[in-house]
Amino acid sequence: MLSSRGSLILKRFHGALSRAPVLPRPGIAVRTRFAPSPTGFLHLGGLRTALYSFLLARRTGGEFILRIEDTDHKRLVPAAEARLLSDLHWAGLSWDEGPDINGPYGPYRQSNRADIYTTHANQLIHKGKAYRCFCPPQRVKEDFVTSDCYQSCNTLNKDASAEKAHRGEKFTVRLSPLRTSRQKFPDLVYGNIKPLTRSGSTAGEILLKSNGMPTYHLANVVDDHLMAITHVVRGSEWMASTPLHYHLYDAFGWQPPSFAHVGLLADEKGRKLSKRSADGEVEWSLSSLKENCVLPAALTNFVALLGWSNPTRSDVLSLSQLGEVFDLKFTRGNATVQSGKLWYLQKKHVALLAKGVREGGSREALQPLVAPMMQVVRERFPDFVAQRGEVDLQRYCEDVILADERNFTSPRAFLERNKFFFAWDNSGDSPSVLEQVESCVEEMMNALQEKNDSYSTDSEGLWFDNEITPDMEKQNTLKRDVSQFLRLRLSDGLPGPSIGVLMAILGCEECRRRIKRYINNL
Repeated sequence: MLSSRGSLILKRFHGALSRAPVLPRPGIAVRTRFAPSPTGFLHLGGLRTALYSFLLARRTGGEFILRIEDTDHKRLVPAAEARLLSDLHWAGLSWDEGPDINGPYGPYRQSNRADIYTTHANQLIHKGKAYRCFCPPQRVKEDFVTSDCYQSCNTLNKDASAEKAHRGEKFTVRLSPLRTSRQKFPDLVYGNIKPLTRSGSTAGEILLKSNGMPTYHLANVVDDHLMAITHVVRGSEWMASTPLHYHLYDAFGWQPPSFAHVGLLADEKGRKLSKRSADGEVEWSLSSLKENCVLPAALTNFVALLGWSNPTRSDVLSLSQLGEVFDLKFTRGNATVQSGKLWYLQKKHVALLAKGVREGGSREALQPLVAPMMQVVRERFPDFVAQRGEVDLQRYCEDVILADERNFTSPRAFLERNKFFFAWDNSGDSPSVLEQVESCVEEMMNALQEKNDSYSTDSEGLWFDNEITPDMEKQNTLKRDVSQFLRLRLSDGLPGPSIGVLMAILGCEECRRRIKRYINNL
């Protein structure tokens, strides 16, 4: 296979940074494309090349094209195309032309372009750059069928070949040998690539199948040219196909686009990442990441940094910020995918979301986190849900997120950390408590009784510092001791938000109940 040879080409480049130009010349607005095949759902590697193509177009003021490569009918998955478009929209990627957006270079589904490929295959035949092959698949061994040309079809003159085709004989169209071939192939990441001697000739490759449908290589080259694509960003597994694609461009007499091959994604053991690859609680499929409530901004931020040399001092970047600084400076070789980095960025982007809410934004911005969190609450704490009701539950979950947003990764992990907001287990033995602390707690109970439910998270629990701390200072009681006591009594000693915020969310009655229950047992 061509792709298996690509890794051999890359070995000598592993780990080095690209020395090629990081951007097209100033003033050049590029046209890029993402061309998925709806034979399955979008995976992390596909999202990555789509994102890079999108960002390059946005950085240069160019255009990003979506093209659906659906000519392999046997492998098509029902509803896969709709899911691809939905996932790309979810990630924040928009295209200027595509199957759902009219443009001057359509149609944008390859299945609607069959006549275009046939016309261009016939052009190559007419120019002597391709030939009809009438060899049927030949069984060489019991379980092995070869589709090589074994009857020297390339020696047939054009008239004889056309006559056989006119009589209805089945044929494929194959690429003819080039009189002169390129020795090197320029790449924006790896520089000039020289194919290995053992890679073999590109001549004889099938361009048009016997059913009239194009192979990937013919359709890809024809579409990129006719759609005026200037830059192609794709995975390094396609590097071994580059000689064939250049052969086709030369056969047509066309100028090839600029290619930028990026390294593959690998897990921490160096194995190629697959849709079923997992790291702890997360699988690296887009569906799993969405189910774990990973924010689109966090995921695109994470994916962009996989092998890309970020020129800024911050790893936390929004999609618009990425579009302002993106270039083609990549590490040569595979990029390691680590869940720790994803969860770090998830926390940062959740914190930015919460900051926007605190600064006057609508709480609707929290709903991508709140709705999945509520579902987990319903599963784990049905008694709490029955007591609160749905309307109150939503507001309560929003308050909990705003109280501890810097630690939100996935809903289940977040709820495990903050479970004391929904259930209280105070059955363990408590440590000895200073008499001063007990006295202060009594005073605090009185303050809570008078306060009732007038405080809220909007003040971020500042009432604790404003009203309770002075009482402790009067009694010469250490705030640390009281805080430790309250955290033990109110949240089972688990880490979480500040005591003021914790008490504000629980509310007066619940705080009073938990503290009083302990005092009665002293």
